[in-house]
Amino acid sequence: MSSDGLMLFFASNRVFGEGCHIYVSTRTSRVGELGAPSEVANVNSATVTDNDIDPFVTADGQELWFARSKELGNHSIYRAVWDGSSFANVAAITAPNSGADDLLPTLSADKRTRTRYHAGVFAWLVIREDNTDVLAAAIAKAWSGGDAVIARLAFPARKAPRQIAVVWADRARAQRAARWPDLLDDWKDIYDEALFPNAELPVLAEELSGLGAPTLCAHAGPGLVAGTVAWYEQGALIGYEHVGGASVSWDPEAGLGRPFDGTAASIAALGGKRVAKLFGADRDVGVFDRALAANRAVGNVLLTRAFHRMLDQDPPAMDELAGLVAKAATVRVGC
Repeated sequence: MSSDGLMLFFASNRVFGEGCHIYVSTRTSRVGELGAPSEVANVNSATVTDNDIDPFVTADGQELWFARSKELGNHSIYRAVWDGSSFANVAAITAPNSGADDLLPTLSADKRTRTRYHAGVFAWLVIREDNTDVLAAAIAKAWSGGDAVIARLAFPARKAPRQIAVVWADRARAQRAARWPDLLDDWKDIYDEALFPNAELPVLAEELSGLGAPTLCAHAGPGLVAGTVAWYEQGALIGYEHVGGASVSWDPEAGLGRPFDGTAASIAALGGKRVAKLFGADRDVGVFDRALAANRAVGNVLLTRAFHRMLDQDPPAMDELAGLVAKAATVRVGC
């Protein structure tokens, strides 16, 4: 609601086959009835399947802030500015957007304090720091338009810090479709379950691993109940695990299976010999025991296992890791 109480902004998916759009309904006085809503001009994405949600109007009425997601990607915060007749000049903001789901933007009355709600949801590509020398070349092959955003993290270890690079797309688009094994493609069609929230990260993982950089794609759903882990080597998928509305695992040797039956021992046995050889053997049963003892969601356990392999040590809790990525300094590479 605007500060004068005369305009109500809200999001709705009332148009069949389209995403959510931002609407406005107006009235002539604070006690009057709101009129029929209409889409806010010049604000909603030109791609009707995108989702524009969580509108917030500043106290002076000069800025409209909202969250936008493209297809199945994470949300980022956008801003439109009043030009005297309508909101215009829509653009994504640089901060506090992160690689996770950024929602519900609000500003203090003086516009000096921005807040956003972080949903604990992320979709990332992860490589070890010593493989980042091929990152720019892979991005140029995989994506066009927008930017690749890169955050670097270091974790203390006994001998030397464990360093990783976390990558996500900001308005960049994949130049081709991701190459999924036929069995997984069939499973996706049968269960109507996306194999990954976007095409950008799997395509970049294929290009990176084809240049010699073993790569992890990781996705966490709301509440860390759902999760997806995909490992890549030599330009192809070598291991996949997913829990969500349906659950599945895959590797080239065993084909399709279930990610686990709920026991730490069964979880530790998964992932395929090639993943274990590439990222370290399963010396990590203890981390699963601890996760299960804490009643963590199954997606959380799956992701904890993946980052344990990537770091070769216990990772931070997934919500803490998401916070570290959100606060890390980032570098942008134009696509």
